[in-house]
Amino acid sequence: MGYSRIKIYNGGIKDWVKSGYPLASIHPLPETEHRFLSTDELLKLVQQADTKGCKNKDGSAILTILDFRNVDHLSRDNLPPLILSNCKTVFLKLDDIRRPDVRRQIPDSGTVVTVTETGNRDIFIQRYLSQFGFSNLQELQFGMRGWLKLRYPIQERD
Repeated sequence: MGYSRIKIYNGGIKDWVKSGYPLASIHPLPETEHRFLSTDELLKLVQQADTKGCKNKDGSAILTILDFRNVDHLSRDNLPPLILSNCKTVFLKLDDIRRPDVRRQIPDSGTVVTVTETGNRDIFIQRYLSQFGFSNLQELQFGMRGWLKLRYPIQERD
């Protein structure tokens, strides 16, 4: 490629800020209260929602899962498993949220749970979504890896 002086900062933004280095943003994200769901809490919520057809009596969603795991680098033969649920799962990239048609897929009622690979990006995803008025968000603590580690129900993808 011709690039020879590329360096990688391995600590990420969290470590940068923790070290006391300055950080600036053109459009800072709003501060929000974070609501983490443990894997046990999400399993219970999934089971309860599934028994009710994932809908309240008024037809609104009980649970929606927003899956922000980036699978672009994986082949179609090796897609990561999903949390097993009959409830709606929406697969997103953070940039997708800018589009109103994508935001309309996210209900403003019921519980909306963000899922990343390790749970590290969920705080930023919640802050980003909150600027569009979403306040019913919770984050899966330790992400999909935490779910898989406990061998909770999954669905393989075709």
